[in-house]
Amino acid sequence: MPLAGRVAFITGAAGGLGQAMTTAFAAQGAAVALADLPARANQLAELAQGHPRALPVELDVRDTVSIRNAVQATVDGLGSLDIMVCNAGLNVRKTKLLDATCGALANARSSIAPLVTPESARQAPCVARRRSAAGCAL
Repeated sequence: MPLAGRVAFITGAAGGLGQAMTTAFAAQGAAVALADLPARANQLAELAQGHPRALPVELDVRDTVSIRNAVQATVDGLGSLDIMVCNAGLNVRKTKLLDATCGALANARSSIAPLVTPESARQAPCVARRRSAAGCAL
């Protein structure tokens, strides 16, 4: 399996595309951290049961502390963070909200940087983001 031994952190994991990405990464052998809003915790727990190495993680991408806590929970629970898929977003067309959501990507990167070890840096961690028709998705 091409992603065996790797850990993928997927934001917006309770939604349709997030669920599909989680399934795809797990099928390729990756452990998966399913991250989404605290209000979706029960849904994340249920989804995690369908994968051999999965961890539900509460996350609000608009909050830097929440991002740091979610990333740390992933490293603590699954051992590392090798792939980050920034998929969470708001399905709105209001610039103010979209700007806040797009700004969360910068928060995510700055939150992850202190947790990158020399070993994980050599393994080329990957951060991917998805852009939706409505604007930025993280």
